[in-house]
Amino acid sequence: MPLTKDVILEALDTVEDPDVRRSLTSIGAIKRSAVCDGHVALTIFAPGAVSKFARQSLAKQIEVAVRERAQEAGDPVKSLQMEFLDAAGDVVATFGQSPNEDDAQGKQPQPPQRDAAAATNSGIPGVSR
Repeated sequence: MPLTKDVILEALDTVEDPDVRRSLTSIGAIKRSAVCDGHVALTIFAPGAVSKFARQSLAKQIEVAVRERAQEAGDPVKSLQMEFLDAAGDVVATFGQSPNEDDAQGKQPQPPQRDAAAATNSGIPGVSR
């Protein structure tokens, strides 16, 4: 069975908000979910996860539930990103892996290299030496 939003929502139905003690899906805490080729992105507003510790704990529970359910479905998660929102809708925390393979392997993006023509330039656009 392919990894779909329904599979992810099934997994999230097993995770409870720490304050309300109801599943994230039943209280409408999942504001956005996206799944493509094994990459999962979630945006979450969990009223009970206001502290950093609570968000970290909830993120870990979400990760375990999603990865276990995806494994059961036979389509493992390649990356999982989570954004937590405050009551105003602003992102207050992010968790997870980057879907970029270079980032996942610990490589840092390199700055663009200047070509030889640019090196002989005066540094002022439109003005050459």
